[in-house]
Amino acid sequence: MKIAEQNSTELKLTDSAGCLWIFGLFFIIMGGIFISGLLGMFQNLDELSNLEKLGAWIISLGGFLAGVYLIYQNPGSGILFDRGNNKLIITRTGLFRNQKEEYGLNEIKDIVLTKSTDTDGDPVYRVEAELKTGKLIPLSILWLQNKEVMEDKIKTIRDFLK
Repeated sequence: MKIAEQNSTELKLTDSAGCLWIFGLFFIIMGGIFISGLLGMFQNLDELSNLEKLGAWIISLGGFLAGVYLIYQNPGSGILFDRGNNKLIITRTGLFRNQKEEYGLNEIKDIVLTKSTDTDGDPVYRVEAELKTGKLIPLSILWLQNKEVMEDKIKTIRDFLK
């Protein structure tokens, strides 16, 4: 999460899952190459048995779909705290979806750091807005390991909202 712009009435933050999109694109390209090969671009396709072709189709489609899923699950986020209009606007842009959420700044109780663990058991964090109703709104979809940087972002947001 990066501060894109800040002035007296607006604080804009951006969050990009660029490296995950590149990783997903790698799976899409590799799966696509094998899918195109199975559709006739491989010169020796007739040498494969039907069982081998089935296995190749499953693996190729699996890789392609894994790439699509990875990109879909990690949208880029734009977060706007707008004092002039008393709004928090969160936009998420990704593959096959564009979402926009709006909340009043007066609905926000606090900006908090939520902790979880990754697959290795290491702690990961993300910044969330806690509403007065108790609902937590993730400002970022991504979970990061750098707690100090996340706490610094929280301090910047809290100072802006004062």
